[in-house]
Amino acid sequence: MPRTASDVGMPSQMAWPPEGWIEATCTKAAKWTSPKKKTAAVMLSWESLDARYNWEDPVYVTAKAIKRLNLVAQRVCGMPRETQLPDDDKAAANLLARYILDHAAGRHALVLVESQEQNFLYESGPKVGQKRIVKIHRVAFAGYEPLADQAKPLPDEAPDLPRNSRAPQPPPELDNEEPEEDLPF
Repeated sequence: MPRTASDVGMPSQMAWPPEGWIEATCTKAAKWTSPKKKTAAVMLSWESLDARYNWEDPVYVTAKAIKRLNLVAQRVCGMPRETQLPDDDKAAANLLARYILDHAAGRHALVLVESQEQNFLYESGPKVGQKRIVKIHRVAFAGYEPLADQAKPLPDEAPDLPRNSRAPQPPPELDNEEPEEDLPF
C-alpha cells in the first residue's frame, strides 16, 4: 500500500517551556491514538499563563496507566477522591479517560516539564547516516499539581497576566452514563 501525505506528518508547532514547574491552562482535551502502537490516549494541550509556550501531553488509556489517569483526573480535573471506580482496571481506565475528556479543558495546573538528550540518526536527505543529539521534552509521569489557591491574587511581579486567569472552578460532577460508542477506549 503506498504511503499518503498523512503518513509523513508535519513539523511540530509546539513551544516547550524550560525544564521545571510552570503554571499552565489546559486548552483542549481530545481523543488520540499513538501512530506506532495504536494505543488510545487523551491528548492534553497546554498553554502557559503568559501564552509564550504551548505543548501537548498524551495520557494513555490502558489498565497499566490507571495511576497516571487517576492523578490527572484528580489534580487537573478536580475529580473528588470519593469517586467510585470499577474493580476492573480497564473499565476504571475508560471511566477516568472519559472524565478527563469532559473536564480538563479550561483547567489550570502546575505542570512539571522535563527533558532528556537523545541520539538521532538521519535516515534521508544530505545528512543520511549522520548522528545528531536532540533534546526531547515531556511532562513528568507524576508532573501535575493543582494550583494551591486558584482564587488568590497574582503576585506583583506578574502584572501582565490577567487577574481572572486563576478564577476558582467548582468541581465538576461525574457523569454516570454509558460510554459513547465512538470512543476508542
